[in-house]
Amino acid sequence: MKDDSTSEALKELMSVQTQAKTEKDEMEEDFNKEQTTWSDLCCQRLEEITSLRTELSDAQSHIDHLKEENVKLTMKDDSTSEALKELMSLQTQAKTEKDEMEEDFNKENDHMV
Repeated sequence: MKDDSTSEALKELMSVQTQAKTEKDEMEEDFNKEQTTWSDLCCQRLEEITSLRTELSDAQSHIDHLKEENVKLTMKDDSTSEALKELMSLQTQAKTEKDEMEEDFNKENDHMV
């Protein structure tokens, strides 16, 4: 009887051990699957971040180029504005000289008459 109960206890113990090993193996398998899933997700996110970084770099280069073009256009506008001011000044000066010449001409004509 003692042998029967020991044998029964041994069978139960072996059954519990087998069940524990099976559960351990399932948990390891689940862990490995989850680890693979997270690893894949991390790789995907890293690729997205790299892609976004490239897009950001391209956008920044484009912004820098537009800023340079804006500076050039502003300089051209300033230059054109200066040239226009100079032209208007010369036009005013020419008109003044013309008016003075007409006045001198009219004075000479008045003296001749």
